[in-house]
Amino acid sequence: METLNDQSILVTGASGFLGSVIAAYFRSRGARVVGTSRSQQCQSDQEVLCLDLENSSDVQLLGTKGPYDAVIHCAACLPGYMSDLRLLSANQKITYNLVEWVLNNKVANFLFASSCSIYGYLAKPCKELSIPQPPNMYAVSKIACEYMINAMATNTNTKVCILRISAPYGPRLVAETVITRFLRQVARNDPITLLGTGTRSQDFVYQDDVANAFYRAILHNAEGTFNISGNQPVSMLNLAEIILGIFGKSCDNGIIFKGVDSQEYYHGCFPISSAMHTFGFVPQIDIKEGLRSTAREWGFI
Repeated sequence: METLNDQSILVTGASGFLGSVIAAYFRSRGARVVGTSRSQQCQSDQEVLCLDLENSSDVQLLGTKGPYDAVIHCAACLPGYMSDLRLLSANQKITYNLVEWVLNNKVANFLFASSCSIYGYLAKPCKELSIPQPPNMYAVSKIACEYMINAMATNTNTKVCILRISAPYGPRLVAETVITRFLRQVARNDPITLLGTGTRSQDFVYQDDVANAFYRAILHNAEGTFNISGNQPVSMLNLAEIILGIFGKSCDNGIIFKGVDSQEYYHGCFPISSAMHTFGFVPQIDIKEGLRSTAREWGFI
């Protein structure tokens, strides 16, 4: 197994969903990992710096655990916890402060966890060169940060790699998503509620596959922007059927169709050919296996 023995990696947002998964994944492969978190609960963790990256003086404290061979930037303010203006401002300021510190300290590799949401709700496959159409301020903040990172790192020796992640899920996910909602409905013996006809589709990617994408990108010193998806789009109806099957339940009385899906036309599809070619990323966990693992970890099955 390829390892990153003796490499030192900084992961921002290490108490969040993807940050915590990535930190654990890298540690399991021999890397020394230091995380950052805003959470006060991190103060007892010797491997996590409790910092507010919006504060430039806090950012300077990153050096107390350095130097680092790579920085993976997962920290972000999420929708629903603050106003759109505050979210937009915070995510850009966090990223600006961090990139400035990375460049000043000549870190070799900077990786950014972006989102396929920057493409908007298109009904066709979105490749990396597709024109962004961000549908909300969170997506706007992600594409703004992408532009900022590339502009700041131009003509420097820091390699920039941006991974646009599509609908990540797994046992560490706590946010309300269609997957968490469906799983909890079935676990409560409630029918799954589908809006419209259930034809809207999404390209989900399991948490460990996301971590592996970052891992392989660092191993190959990748530069550029890459889609990271499960490469297996699934309709909402098919998703419901898979989840019912995992629980050993029939679809006959297990699904209720209700109302109208305003995004009925949406078919999320994000080809990963660039990531496959550049650093050998291939998803290892298909949707059925990932959902089963998630349900098992949550004690549902």
